[in-house]
Amino acid sequence: MSQSKIQIMSEELANLIAAGEVVERPASVVKELVENSIDANASKVKVELIDCGLKKITVIDNGNGMEKEEICFAILPHATSKISNVDDLFKITTLGFRGEALPSIASVSSMRITSSTTGNEAYYYLYKAGKEIENGYASLPKGTMIEVENLFYNTPARLKHLGSTYQELSNITDYFYKSALSHPNISFTLTNNGKTLFKTDGDNNIVNIISESYGSSVNKSLIEFKGENGLYKINGYTTNNEVFRSNRSAITIIVNGRVIRNLNLIYAVSDAYQTILTTGKHPITVLFIETDPTLIDVNVHPSK
Repeated sequence: MSQSKIQIMSEELANLIAAGEVVERPASVVKELVENSIDANASKVKVELIDCGLKKITVIDNGNGMEKEEICFAILPHATSKISNVDDLFKITTLGFRGEALPSIASVSSMRITSSTTGNEAYYYLYKAGKEIENGYASLPKGTMIEVENLFYNTPARLKHLGSTYQELSNITDYFYKSALSHPNISFTLTNNGKTLFKTDGDNNIVNIISESYGSSVNKSLIEFKGENGLYKINGYTTNNEVFRSNRSAITIIVNGRVIRNLNLIYAVSDAYQTILTTGKHPITVLFIETDPTLIDVNVHPSK
């Protein structure tokens, strides 16, 4: 068989490929949209799920909002308000910066974006498989509302391999816990089929968020810690030997407001408990690290 000639991919195909990397499951959609809300200086973020996000995901915030023209740009690949030159890439202080999330999500769903910068007038755009279907004026307080329906309807193989509704909801809830811990100044609310599953006040009270995440019984076992050197400041909470988990998933590492997964740090926390917890048991720990953003390289693949 002769080799096909090299040609440039269509925008539709490129977006579907990008979606395969960025949007793996409903929790991926929630993560990308909530991070956009945080970067938009929202003080309140609400996520409403229908059928654990498999049927519909709605993210509502009271952030800066977008003008009518900005919504059009936001849906384009690599369109972003968060970096503008090469130097910015080495001092990133936002959660998002690649400009891949919205076009990737839109390419595998029906997505409606409604936004207002004033609260007096809003505008919406409706997309299906990345194509604009309609647009017009709407009513919305200052901020943005993004509704994602029928996720993966045009990529049935991915839809088929999603986990159970319980597993998908568990993934979203776990992400939501960590978002609340990393941004305690923001009020977060998560509902599923109209039932509130998780809610924080945005009052910067880490202990209350830990209690909301892991149960009020954890509070009495919490030990506060802090320290610093010339490069890093650390603080946080960890449990004593009376409260533990059977895996390391309750060890949360947050660097400059970004939840990270670093096995060296996670194992370091767990190893510190070797003499006080039985084998296979691990603490509930929230570790905050602050450092100069130029010392952190976040420009790696989202899966790393």
